[in-house]
Amino acid sequence: MAYQFFQNFDFSGGLNIRHQTAEIFPNECIVSQNWISNGRAIEVLPGYTKYNEAPIPGSILNPINSLFRFVKPSEPSVKRFLAQSGNGVWVANEVQKTWNLLIGGLYADSSMEFVTHGDQYCYMVNGYDGLKKYNGTAVSTVSNAPNGVTITGHYNRLMIAGGPEYPGRIYWSNPGAPDEWDVVNQFQEIPSTQGDPITKILFFLDGTIIFKGYSIWRIQSNFEPFPVFNISDEIGCPAKKSVVVYGDKIFWFGSTGHIYCYDRASIRNLTAEKIGALPVAANRRADVCCSIVDGRLWVSYCTENSNESFNNTLMICDITFLDSPRWFGPHKGFHINCFSSFKESEDVFFGDANTSTVWRKGTNYYFGKNFNGTTTAGSAASLTVSTAGTSIAENELAGCVIELIGGSGQGQRKIITANTPFDAQGEVLTGTIIVSEEWNPVPTEDTVWEIGAIDARYRTGILSFQMPERQKLFDKVFLHAESAGAHYLTIEVIKNHLDYGNQYFYSLLGTATIWDTAIWDESDFSSPDMLDNYVDLDYENAKYLNLEFSLKGRGLPAFLYGYILMFQIDDLLNFDGT
Repeated sequence: MAYQFFQNFDFSGGLNIRHQTAEIFPNECIVSQNWISNGRAIEVLPGYTKYNEAPIPGSILNPINSLFRFVKPSEPSVKRFLAQSGNGVWVANEVQKTWNLLIGGLYADSSMEFVTHGDQYCYMVNGYDGLKKYNGTAVSTVSNAPNGVTITGHYNRLMIAGGPEYPGRIYWSNPGAPDEWDVVNQFQEIPSTQGDPITKILFFLDGTIIFKGYSIWRIQSNFEPFPVFNISDEIGCPAKKSVVVYGDKIFWFGSTGHIYCYDRASIRNLTAEKIGALPVAANRRADVCCSIVDGRLWVSYCTENSNESFNNTLMICDITFLDSPRWFGPHKGFHINCFSSFKESEDVFFGDANTSTVWRKGTNYYFGKNFNGTTTAGSAASLTVSTAGTSIAENELAGCVIELIGGSGQGQRKIITANTPFDAQGEVLTGTIIVSEEWNPVPTEDTVWEIGAIDARYRTGILSFQMPERQKLFDKVFLHAESAGAHYLTIEVIKNHLDYGNQYFYSLLGTATIWDTAIWDESDFSSPDMLDNYVDLDYENAKYLNLEFSLKGRGLPAFLYGYILMFQIDDLLNFDGT
């Protein structure tokens, strides 16, 4: 079975010769792993660091189901960071970076939804435990309010919908009185398509959008009875955490498996022409979550056939030009179950999909040093290490790839998610490195590790192409391709040398290789460790096929090679050409 490639541009043809090799042009399509682009220069995908060292109390295996930043409108200095995990809602001590239980005894495995309404309160529902309100100090329960899985403010009312008793019903409070409810008279059944429940409601522009499993509706005005208008009876939303508002647009994961955008005038499919429906596991569709991070749309989901039961893949879309959205991914090492943004600091936080851990989005950095050392202690998710050299700041290594090059666990590569400061103990630096996935086997005191000279602008990622899985590492990527037809093909590759990362280019295939017979000549490389030495490209059926490879060099640092051919996918090929 061929690897499912993703693209973000349709290539319009013509040989692309460039002088600024770090640039990506608007007509190029890319498979990327842990790096993205602003449309010109390649950027590293920022990593993430722990918000607090200790996870939220309780079972470490409980995911973070929801996060929310509450800023009290009447007292903007009152800011609270809320997280729901297991059967409780927790509030962060933002000075000590600890979590304190705010609400306990909630329905297990529910997903709390929050909204700030009025000038005093944050309101919250989870479908089972009624309507709660929080003023930054104390929590109380609103009597007579209905159950619902989703909540929004609608002008001077609250609306609640999607409760387990009446999943297609939306309720509203009295005007100007969000604590007063008449559940006998103040509700409306939203028309059903295939018996689909309400999954998400939110106020957008001048009305409330109602997402159901297979349809979308809109309520306008603030006068009863509320008029209901159909937006779509073909597209719905199975995942309430995927719905995100950005300016005058809404983005969400649709019931068709595609990502959509609605701007009050029309619905756009952002994935159909570029990457196709996302390969989301059928039983995890409700877990898809989205957010806007640095002006880009992040989509987190669990891939089908992944043997995992939590979100494990990230796709990123540059939404600057919605007529030609640019997708980057799939990215691994991110287990995101929910997002939260702090507007005052522009920080973005992730709730872990597999543990009760909250992460903060990392920042880009430059790390150009040759770096290696030994292990003083190892665990499944971290290494305590020692090395020679200059000091290393907290989380400076986040996003780099660490490889075990000797001793126990040799050959494993992981993405670093965080590190402690490396303190000097005489002439030796010691610190702890935390990785995205568990070591197996776990490193011990005899383990030797290495981080190569990696420019943060082109940080590496781990790719899996076939079964049995092949893990391939690439560093720098340069893009070159001809238009369709039996044309000559040129590929540019960069090599990291020992002389401080100076960049050397090699035209590997030159003019002797034609489009539909690509033979990689191992004599062009310093090492015979080529992973794929032959690929047959049928240019009529596999235009713009994306390929990548890497070579592991000798000594320190590792020599990393990479390239991408730009093709528009028709029939996917295996790497043996079948």
